Amino acid sequence: MATAVEDKPPKLLAFPAPAGNEGKKDEPKPRGRPKGSTNRVGASMSISKIEESLATQFTMIGTAVYAFNSYDGTVILQGTPKLSAALANLCEKNPKVKKNIERMLAGGAYGEVIVAAAFIAIPIMANHGMMPPGIAALYGKAIPSEEEVEAKANA
Repeated sequence: MATAVEDKPPKLLAFPAPAGNEGKKDEPKPRGRPKGSTNRVGASMSISKIEESLATQFTMIGTAVYAFNSYDGTVILQGTPKLSAALANLCEKNPKVKKNIERMLAGGAYGEVIVAAAFIAIPIMANHGMMPPGIAALYGKAIPSEEEVEAKANA
């Protein structure tokens, strides 16, 4: 004899809700920086720090250009102090310009590492003929002549 099929779906096993979530809806996690955070990119820089950072950036650009064209690189390097001072002065007068320049300089920590490494690597590269010899002088390092190297070795 056949049994009648029930019209109700079978009961499924239910797992208990995790403790502490009784009656709470899933709330979205807060996004962004925590309230009161002070280490944000938008933190304002002093005018002297802006001028120093701009000079560092222009020096890097001038040095890179010098490796390919000594005249153009020298022009950039010689113009760096006046240009960075003029831009810093403009930042002091115009907050919108200051904000945009601060954004451009936001990667400054990486730039500082690159400059520090360049002050080591570029004179060494120039010493081994991988860069023009005059570029080492930009970093305060004179490349010794072959006679000077031999004299030191024989001393």
